[in-house]
Amino acid sequence: MAGHDPYGHALAFNPDTDGNGRIYAEEAFAYADAVHDPYDSPMYSETSEAAGDTWLGERYAWWWYCPLLTKALQPYYTALPLPEFYDKVHTLLEPRLLEIQNKLDQASLSVRKELEPRIKELVAAAFTGKSTGARG
Repeated sequence: MAGHDPYGHALAFNPDTDGNGRIYAEEAFAYADAVHDPYDSPMYSETSEAAGDTWLGERYAWWWYCPLLTKALQPYYTALPLPEFYDKVHTLLEPRLLEIQNKLDQASLSVRKELEPRIKELVAAAFTGKSTGARG
């Protein structure tokens, strides 16, 4: 439902089988069942057809883990009826957050490039007991 695998990689195929831009629980299960590894056993059941139409927004879902956004949204989340709150998040807030996300992605890429050699050194040292000599 998040649009990527647990490691952040692209999916093997688009699970949005009806092409409406939303990944429903039933579509997510069908995808998981098609690509699961032998040690995994995806399961799905629903009490009504409506249960299969449960979905999560693809990009904004990760914003809930941002403490700045969570703190800013809290007063509105508790004051508004949930349908109105989520409608405002999806239609008014999410498009504006994408602008910020792009800036964060650029900054993150810069930091990743800077820290990658150091992380590789730490991993190598932990698993081999040898330092590669890289510093970052």
